[in-house]
Amino acid sequence: YQFYALSSQLGRSFYYFIFRGIPIFAVMVAFFPWEGPHSFLAFILFLPSLALGVVITFSLRFLVGISAFWFLDTKGFRAIVMGAGTFLSGFMLPISFFPSGFAKVCEWMPFVGQSYIPVAIYLGKYTGMVMMNMLIRQVGWTIILIVTGKILMSMAVRKLVIQGG
Repeated sequence: YQFYALSSQLGRSFYYFIFRGIPIFAVMVAFFPWEGPHSFLAFILFLPSLALGVVITFSLRFLVGISAFWFLDTKGFRAIVMGAGTFLSGFMLPISFFPSGFAKVCEWMPFVGQSYIPVAIYLGKYTGMVMMNMLIRQVGWTIILIVTGKILMSMAVRKLVIQGG
């Protein structure tokens, strides 16, 4: 089920990228000055980083959703995870604006892989080995979150009791 839901999310994200993102981007380029990616390598690595960001976001939401097997109400858990994700992902405020110690902690959390790493790669904030290290962290968090989701899903299926069937 997890990979079915992930495939659905990837398809939805690709659709939105093509039919919403590109037209908005075209209008933006027509009316505002635009600078391309920092380098060709940055553009090439931006694309898989963006896809990994979608997978990390999905995986965090999947873990929150699967918690419903153990908690009666997941609203509070969802608010905490999604609020932390919005703040610590660099979506509201770039991670580089945080105090250096806190920024270093944020760079090791999965939230930063949602949006900050792809944007930082595109803009050239991460270059060379730092860029590769951040991509490796994204891959690592992707694997950790998917495996955790798989484990929790198998535990949830064993716990599931359906009345009358």
